[in-house]
Amino acid sequence: MVNDCLTASSAGRSTGDFQSPLPISTRDGYLHIPANSRLLNDVGDRSTRPAVFLDRDGVLVEDVHFLTNAAQLKLLPGVADALRALQERFSIIVVTNQSGIARGYLTEDDLTGIHGSLAVLLAAEEVGVDAFYYCPHLAEGTVAAYQVDCTCRKPKPGMLLRASEGFGIDLAGSFLVGDMPRDIQAGDAAGVRSVLLSEHRDADAATWMIARGISDAADLIIAATDSVGPDSDSPDHRPGGHDSIAQRGSNCR
Repeated sequence: MVNDCLTASSAGRSTGDFQSPLPISTRDGYLHIPANSRLLNDVGDRSTRPAVFLDRDGVLVEDVHFLTNAAQLKLLPGVADALRALQERFSIIVVTNQSGIARGYLTEDDLTGIHGSLAVLLAAEEVGVDAFYYCPHLAEGTVAAYQVDCTCRKPKPGMLLRASEGFGIDLAGSFLVGDMPRDIQAGDAAGVRSVLLSEHRDADAATWMIARGISDAADLIIAATDSVGPDSDSPDHRPGGHDSIAQRGSNCR
């Protein structure tokens, strides 16, 4: 539950055989908070702070089809530069489906280690992840505890809504970057503007924007933020605006 995930903290703890390379809080509500998270410190400002929500595999790190240990982590080109630019204006929050847990490929403790290692990789590039939300569920999974038709697995918006409730994230001013239609559907359902990473710019018009990569997405988000004024209601200030930077589309693959 959201309230529990804000109170049940165990920063720097060891979970089983795992010792995080960066102190990280494992909280109820399928949430990891690195020790360098600004959400732990900027309490006075968080009620008005927007976020950039990012899918993990295929957006931040190479998609290896069920990443099960930290040795498989490899940052994608442009990620560090893009996140350094974005973190000046936004909280950085990862939202990731992790059905490998429900399938028995890894445990929640394994995932804690992976996220701790990813936080370290990014910290070395002067990037801080403020939160990792994950969904371990799959109704047709093989691990009974996670055989749940939940509200957090994308394309449902549960992880984004939980971040808004728990940390006062301003969804209307936030963005989501993903590489799959389910990411964009979750963003739409939560009321954030979404950017789909894809090489295809000739798809049919829809409610989101297309960017060729994370660097392009960061430029798009910053341009959208810079162009929004308090009384602005032009198409470029709505989800799917800025077609001059990246075309909108309904299919990525």
